[in-house]
Amino acid sequence: MLLEWAYADWNAIRIGYRVQGPLDPGQRAALSEVLLSDEAGRSFPPEMEEGVLGASEAMRMALPPGEQASILSFESWAHAPLPDLLRLRLRLRLAIDLPSGVREERGPFAFDFRIPVHPGVIREDRQTAVANGVAVTMERAVIAPSGVRARICFPPPDPRRIWRPLPDGGAVREEGDGCFRVFFFPRPGVAAPAPGALRILELIGVDPRGQDEPLRLPGPWVFPLDLSGSEAPSRRSSGMPDAHFSDHRPRHPVFGGDPYPFRPDSVQELSGTSIRL
Repeated sequence: MLLEWAYADWNAIRIGYRVQGPLDPGQRAALSEVLLSDEAGRSFPPEMEEGVLGASEAMRMALPPGEQASILSFESWAHAPLPDLLRLRLRLRLAIDLPSGVREERGPFAFDFRIPVHPGVIREDRQTAVANGVAVTMERAVIAPSGVRARICFPPPDPRRIWRPLPDGGAVREEGDGCFRVFFFPRPGVAAPAPGALRILELIGVDPRGQDEPLRLPGPWVFPLDLSGSEAPSRRSSGMPDAHFSDHRPRHPVFGGDPYPFRPDSVQELSGTSIRL
């Protein structure tokens, strides 16, 4: 297993890694354990994994037989602000389904490495917007190069339904007690860190019994991101002699000519960070 690059800001940590055989063609090694923490004891929960096995015409790339390449994404929002440099430990375990039907475990693979952190801006001035008779409050927002994440809360318009907000260009995770973590992703061709405002387009209420059609309450609920008076810190490099840090769009040895969609613009290349079992 080889770690190839890593990126961190106040909202997300992303790590690119490669698994190098022996795997049969079309066989995939799945992660059965993923743990990321730092020397201060902070734990960063995994959010998603995107990977490639074999060839991809859309990405114009092909991996050698028995290899797969993946990107892991972890959430750092809850720990913002973060220090300028993170000393991380990543622990992974692989599970491989053999042709015999037996699942074989490989690992653990434990990596210790350092990466610089791209700072952001934290807004904790509560904003409330009202539309369609419903008040929606943004309690906290973190603006970083990987996008904007905010905590959105509202009372259920109909307590008999299960409600979720529909953001403009993002995703939602329920936190409980009428609050949601909303992810606003950078739009293609638009530079990070932030749009001019965050927008909730609709509130959607679902009947848990499945008897009634979903109820859609149109908005929008708009939350301006006024960054005047908030200085966004500049990016920093760790100065590590065995790493290279770049602020241009890189051309990665695995992910080919166009950067992978979930690979940030500025990453730290990790050299010599591999473990073989």
